[in-house]
Amino acid sequence: MDQLGKQYWAILSRLSVLVVGFAFVITTPALANDRITPLFASDDVITVELSGPIRTIARNAARSTDPQDAILQANGETHRIALSARGVSRRKREVCTFPPLRVKFAEKPAKNSLFHKQGGIKLVTHCKDDDRYEQVILREYAAYRLYNLFTPQSLKVRLAKLRYRDGAKLFAERHGFFIEDIDDAARRMDGKEIDIPRTSIDSLNVPA
Repeated sequence: MDQLGKQYWAILSRLSVLVVGFAFVITTPALANDRITPLFASDDVITVELSGPIRTIARNAARSTDPQDAILQANGETHRIALSARGVSRRKREVCTFPPLRVKFAEKPAKNSLFHKQGGIKLVTHCKDDDRYEQVILREYAAYRLYNLFTPQSLKVRLAKLRYRDGAKLFAERHGFFIEDIDDAARRMDGKEIDIPRTSIDSLNVPA
């Protein structure tokens, strides 16, 4: 396990103590493991390489979410994908120099693929090419995992060591994580996705 992985597990171990004290009062229904897609069936860190016009996607993120042809390689597999910037505030250059991404497979991955049943996946990225921001990513990932400990009625995540290549150049090498698609989570929980209008933080404030 690399140093960042050790740091993540140290953070998770310390924060898990907060969960244990409440575990005895929390009960949730067991959900069938066979409903979990292969990508999210394991907690092992995976190595993923994304090749394509990475610089263009990052440079134009604030004004464009147009998908770009790219290649994803992982687990001995190679897939043609459409890669695009996503998000709202993190697409702004003054917030992040590298946006969160959306991966959409050009063809359905085979049944024996790590990405079987994945059509499109959200990828949380490092925001800025700086070690401090990588720590933020690991803390965000830990928050998702902690919520998984509270209840299976939560989105699953998969940590990845990501290499971004633009042509022959290695653009960046940072950790990030994939987030389970809401449709997949809904099926896993015998529910359904409901579209609701975007809710602002201010609207959650209770009037005095």
